[in-house]
Amino acid sequence: MKKLLTILSKKEIVTPVLILSVFSFMFFYSQDVFYGEGLSFSADIKKLDSIQANTLHKKLSTDTAVIQLLSIYKQVSIIKKPYMYLANNYFSYGSSFALVLCLSSVFTFILAFLLAKKGWDNSLPFLKVTFLTFSLITTFTSVAPKVFKNTENTAKNLDRFKTFNKMQYETYGYLINIHKYRATHLDSVIANLNMRLPEEQNFLFEMDCSKVPTKKELEGTLVE
Repeated sequence: MKKLLTILSKKEIVTPVLILSVFSFMFFYSQDVFYGEGLSFSADIKKLDSIQANTLHKKLSTDTAVIQLLSIYKQVSIIKKPYMYLANNYFSYGSSFALVLCLSSVFTFILAFLLAKKGWDNSLPFLKVTFLTFSLITTFTSVAPKVFKNTENTAKNLDRFKTFNKMQYETYGYLINIHKYRATHLDSVIANLNMRLPEEQNFLFEMDCSKVPTKKELEGTLVE
């Protein structure tokens, strides 16, 4: 390590640190922005839920069917929230990975062109260190979303959220128009909803470590 530090100048040591710091800041700042966009979307849904809740609050009753449906409605409204939270997290991190990947890829391509023109042995250490730093960022931001399956987890958790959101709206519809169903199949409706509650729950934190490049794959990439 000491030998390596004596070969590299101060500029060649500080530059990678600065590049990594800038891109780290860019990643977490953009992640916060994307997460905020997701929150604004979920805030609109919360407004709709609030309108429904206020309407149902007036529907206080001792009727068994109404009490059961209100219980289902409240359970579904609670269950669906974590799915939106997970989907928003996976979406915001995936979007940040994509943004940083785009920028780092451009710099990596430009530096690779300069190195190819001069040749690795004839290039300045500063150029080599900078190229390796951007290559590291590019590799990490291209591999990480595949390992954490950001796109798939976003879609699957959002799908679970939509399923429970639809169930909540269905329950709300039954409560508002309960007089239409009371004489027909209200018991089967309640039984069906109660059965779907546990069946539809499936929190998703999938990962795929097979997407991490092996030593042989990395060596093959460097040779190319």
